[in-house]
Amino acid sequence: MTDSQEKIQKLAEILAGSWSRSDFKDDRVKITGLVKSDVVKITLSEIEQLAGLLKSSNPKVRYGTIKVLGLFGKHANPFVNDFTKDFFKYDGEQQRGILEALHLIGTKDVLLEYGKLLDEMQQPIQSFYKLVFFVSEFMRDYPLEGLTIISKISKFERIWEMYKITIQEVLLKESLAEDQPEHLIYRPPPIGMSQEQERRRVEYGITKMNIQTAIKTVFEQEKSKDKATKKEAKKILKKLKKAIL
Repeated sequence: MTDSQEKIQKLAEILAGSWSRSDFKDDRVKITGLVKSDVVKITLSEIEQLAGLLKSSNPKVRYGTIKVLGLFGKHANPFVNDFTKDFFKYDGEQQRGILEALHLIGTKDVLLEYGKLLDEMQQPIQSFYKLVFFVSEFMRDYPLEGLTIISKISKFERIWEMYKITIQEVLLKESLAEDQPEHLIYRPPPIGMSQEQERRRVEYGITKMNIQTAIKTVFEQEKSKDKATKKEAKKILKKLKKAIL
């Protein structure tokens, strides 16, 4: 094994250590530091080797690898984009890793391509739930960019239907002051509901909250003193209103 391969392997092993949602931010800082340090300094030419670890027999290494690729932004796009083409061949853990890598990269183009891929392949509705949940997470962190994506995704009818009712509720009523709207209050699952159905129910609730948070943020940005921010917010709200009416 060359020095370069050892370096990549070491990084992947570190990545395989945790990456749970609760400590994700801390780990992201830690890994970013390692990438830039002399201990595990990685060059752009080595990203391709890192992408090769996506074929590792260790699922944790595969998962960690796809997530760290996100730290390299646009330089990792070709590898992540290529990986999404085989999205449905992988297990749930890897699929989650792909979505989170896309989140880290944070590019509209990759996400729109992914939406297009889902639409063209006519995947079952469960696959759309994954995309809807992910986009709402992206939207929560990047409201303007996320809502721009939503307005573009409206041409993918089956995905759009999952957002439309919630966006109508928030935009048309503009009832944004409620801390816990009635439809978001957690209730015990109905008797007989499977674990998968319960997980999906909770994710749907989170999705609605993420959408509400993003739209509320844009309404606030519409009142911004910064002209560019205000202009962009107005443009997004106009697009959304047009899309749902």
